[in-house]
Amino acid sequence: AGSTNSHTWERLAAQYDGFIFDQFGVIHNGVTALDGAPELVTQLAAAGKKLGILSNSSKRKAWSLRELLKLGFLPESFVSTAVTTSGEQAWHALAADWHGKCCVWISKVDGDGVDDFLDGTGVGLAGIEKADFLLNSGTNVVRDGESVQAITTEQTGDLAPFEILFARAIMRGLPMICANPDFISPPKPGKRTTYQPGHLAAEYERLGGHVLYYGKPHRRHFEACIAGAKGPRARS
Repeated sequence: AGSTNSHTWERLAAQYDGFIFDQFGVIHNGVTALDGAPELVTQLAAAGKKLGILSNSSKRKAWSLRELLKLGFLPESFVSTAVTTSGEQAWHALAADWHGKCCVWISKVDGDGVDDFLDGTGVGLAGIEKADFLLNSGTNVVRDGESVQAITTEQTGDLAPFEILFARAIMRGLPMICANPDFISPPKPGKRTTYQPGHLAAEYERLGGHVLYYGKPHRRHFEACIAGAKGPRARS
């Protein structure tokens, strides 16, 4: 960036106490950081600005911070309490409101940020006849404590694999907790558009089910990030 752009950012930064960033498409593309983004974040933090993350990632904030480090961002640039993912908000809701309950979990495939997601919540897995709710944080695996069923909805958008599960859950009056309201995710470099948990949640609502959303565009997600930004920036 030339000096004109630098001065423009300096003038903009001088008007605010802090900045909130989305992740995908704003500071990185899911594979690499966008040009100049790590440097800008570092400069804003060095200028004393309080920086937050507001993301619809269905994983917890610790995972997001690990990924940001891999992409060249310094996690300590951000106010830890202002790193707000929809997965983090959903996790706290599970621990506070659903401790001791069981769910059918629609998730991503096993991996970092998925395998341990329920740890500390007190929530277990159960089949649809014993579950207290549906947890929706992905679109390609269904877990009920006895089986792990692979689904191709993330790639295809096909909702047919969920017809029986959703029909029975609605008949039993089970709510769905949606940990990512996005319908689709733009493609990463070299990849295809993928279907996200909001795609399933919209269908559940269309069929008459009740959905509890965590994440954008819902107001409490923004409020949690803003409230968290009042805390001190974490230092390593």
